[in-house]
Amino acid sequence: MELLVAGTENVVNMIEASGPDIPEEKIVSYVGRAHEEVKQCLRLIQEFKDKCGEIAPQEMIYAQVELSSEVKNKIQEFLQDKLAAVLFVPEKPERSDAVKKLFDSLLGYLGELDETGKGMVKVYFEELLAGAARQALLQEGRRVDGRKIDELRKIECAVGVLARTHGSALFERGLTQALSVVTLGAPGDEQLLDSMEEDGAKRYMHHYNFPPYCSGEVGMLRGPGRREIGHGALAEKAILPYLPASQEEFPYTIRVVTEILSSNGSTSMAATCGSSLSLMDAGVPLKKPVAGISMGIFFSEDRTNYKILSDIQGVEDHAGDMDFKVAGTEDGISALQLDVKVEGLPLDLFPEILKRAKVSRLQILSKMNQVLSSPR
Repeated sequence: MELLVAGTENVVNMIEASGPDIPEEKIVSYVGRAHEEVKQCLRLIQEFKDKCGEIAPQEMIYAQVELSSEVKNKIQEFLQDKLAAVLFVPEKPERSDAVKKLFDSLLGYLGELDETGKGMVKVYFEELLAGAARQALLQEGRRVDGRKIDELRKIECAVGVLARTHGSALFERGLTQALSVVTLGAPGDEQLLDSMEEDGAKRYMHHYNFPPYCSGEVGMLRGPGRREIGHGALAEKAILPYLPASQEEFPYTIRVVTEILSSNGSTSMAATCGSSLSLMDAGVPLKKPVAGISMGIFFSEDRTNYKILSDIQGVEDHAGDMDFKVAGTEDGISALQLDVKVEGLPLDLFPEILKRAKVSRLQILSKMNQVLSSPR
């Protein structure tokens, strides 16, 4: 197992982990041990700071432009009874249209504004939307699409969707759609690695593509960026422990390309599920099916109240405080990635989050196994 943990004295704010079938309770234990090492590093940093002495911070003067309290009050007054009507629309396209119409009507209500003013109004408008979503969730347990906090979106799976490929699968979870395609090559098609950190060869490659149209946008199709590289690597790490260990067992080089056709959150975990199905469709002797789930959390302002969400969608990722991706099999976890937008997560929350993630992962695996449960 490989585990990377970052944090402060009291909380953990980043995790990267991978390995074969790691039990949830061991993950909690390992993260706890790693956090103790983090505390030691923090003490060393503090000692170094004490030896260096205090350095007077350089004063930075800049003009801060923000909306006046009068304009903010006008916006709140206009939106008071309208936010819920556009926020709690079950389907993303209809919700996006309703939000846009409300914003346009807000601009009309405020009168003429320059581009800077419109930008500041938009930022404040989005803050109010996110605040309304948080308040409804914490006080009523109400999600924007009407699901319960532990309920998954509708899942659809299909394999063999492309006739002239070695293997293919389409995985859909709500409006998130991932098409994974497998190509098998000769041993000489391995990717050669020659960098400052490693050298050698790589016989399994997963490439993840996130074109602008999948999120309803128009943009240039360039090379892979931070998102494509990171999400592709996460799904690759989740699958890797269950592939054939040697060329004697399976002599082919394996490349999986996942095209995100539609995005509404949790695309990296959809890529994991699609990769698993497409590999089995291609006849690759995958030891076990692999699935993934994204967990979220919303904290109250004083951190005394919180709600853990299973299968977060785009708006919940944007407005929430955590995106915790958990992938694995029926027997344990194979990959983890934790990102937070707050200071971090206390260790006592990890057992509950991972327990809920396991329940969701098993539900997804059950759906996948109904379509294809073992390699062809």
